[in-house]
Amino acid sequence: MVKNHVEASGDTPVFAGVYGESSTEAAKLAQMAKVAGADGVMLLPLDVYSHQIPQEPINHFKHVGETVDIPLINFQFPTWGSPGLPISAHVEICQLPHVIGFKEASFDPIRYDRTIRAVDDLRDDCTIMTGNDTFLMHAYQLGAETGLIGYANVVPDLHVEKIRAVHDGDLERAREIRERLLPLTNHIFGEPEGCYRARVKAALKMQGVFEHETVLPPQEQISPEECTELREILSDLDRL
Repeated sequence: MVKNHVEASGDTPVFAGVYGESSTEAAKLAQMAKVAGADGVMLLPLDVYSHQIPQEPINHFKHVGETVDIPLINFQFPTWGSPGLPISAHVEICQLPHVIGFKEASFDPIRYDRTIRAVDDLRDDCTIMTGNDTFLMHAYQLGAETGLIGYANVVPDLHVEKIRAVHDGDLERAREIRERLLPLTNHIFGEPEGCYRARVKAALKMQGVFEHETVLPPQEQISPEECTELREILSDLDRL
């Protein structure tokens, strides 16, 4: 899969998501991604992060970076009942030499602001990215240089225009785009919020981007009624 993306990307850098139950396994997977041509990897949170012991994730990034010698992206995401790592851990991780980016996706505006304020001025060469799909405009205003979000695949042009508007100081235009996207945002991330992956896949199939909208079991695809509602929202956005 990584090789296919590398071949299709041309000159665009490719970063692979890597998960492993241990640092040893994650390093092996990162090495496989490197051999396949990936320019870097994003280390997905491990279940041990729920221990809330800062040194464990710090050691994890050190091991993978030193073993594989590949650029790494740090990833904050609430998992296993934990709101995310202690901010002190992110401060240390973002100063490691192999870490070149930080995707903050706590989905908590207050925690996001606290985290970004703690890491934003550590290094100019560590890119701050938001993964908070539900408050993107605010995340850009609070310090994110860019976003790394699956939702953007549904309407990429509007997401690009929104972030450029924020960076250009055109907040009126940024608000206009946010308001235009709100029906779609509210649907994709509606209750139950965990269905957002199935909704994104359904939207991409409706647009002809995906051939199938299959999700991995035991997840379920969205209902016919929800498909109808999603199709109407995309039609109102002129995306069908």
